[in-house]
Amino acid sequence: MLRGTLDRLAIMMRLALEKRVFIVLCSVILLISALAIFANMWSSNKIITSLAISGNIVIPELEIISTIHTPIINTTKNQISLQQIRRDVLHHPYVQSVAVEGSHSNQINIEIKERKPLAIIVGPDGSLVYYDENAVALPYRLSEKFHDMPLLRGVFVNGKIDTVCLLCGIKIIKELSKETYRTLYSITSEVIYQQDQKLFYLMTADAGVKIMLGETGNLDDKLDLLLAYWKEKGQKAKTANSEYIDLRWKDQLVVRDYNQGKTE
Repeated sequence: MLRGTLDRLAIMMRLALEKRVFIVLCSVILLISALAIFANMWSSNKIITSLAISGNIVIPELEIISTIHTPIINTTKNQISLQQIRRDVLHHPYVQSVAVEGSHSNQINIEIKERKPLAIIVGPDGSLVYYDENAVALPYRLSEKFHDMPLLRGVFVNGKIDTVCLLCGIKIIKELSKETYRTLYSITSEVIYQQDQKLFYLMTADAGVKIMLGETGNLDDKLDLLLAYWKEKGQKAKTANSEYIDLRWKDQLVVRDYNQGKTE
């Protein structure tokens, strides 16, 4: 009988302890929640006093700020929509992506990733338009960051751009811009699509040597052949002696010389 009484007493004590622990835990959770709500209310009522923009190389800060249509400075955080700021900044043609953060300070941070022009296209009316690696058109603007960019020609048919030709031309220039082929990129002034022969060719910047690529299939193999040739006989090829370099044949590079009228 005494043992049974002791067992019941132990059970009651354990239940009482568990109840106290539960009450303490609930109190702690409620306290943390209350503090979080208070901190959030306090933070949301903060007045924004500064705006920080990062990641922009070509686009001036004032140009980015001008895209934002809602007041930021001297406005409380709860009156600002970070998503709306992001949507506004994304309207800039040179902005590829945007991250907007309202930190715990009195500052809004905007981090952008810019689109990088890869090629220049001359329109039928003579206007210049940049295109990035995703074939997105970008308004032409003067910048020292965009020097020595190859022209892409021959992609217009009856005054309208041929999308397939554009994508193939961008593919060629994108490949040339890789670190492996930087030597070839530096000598290329134009990438031209010849509509009547349905082929692409490059023009070098120094002597205007024509380098016939043909179609864009096996592009890496063609550029590897050209790079090896240029490293070995580049000085000769830089002169006006070479009439053309032909890469249209599988695993072959053909060079025709102006003066000697022969191929090698």
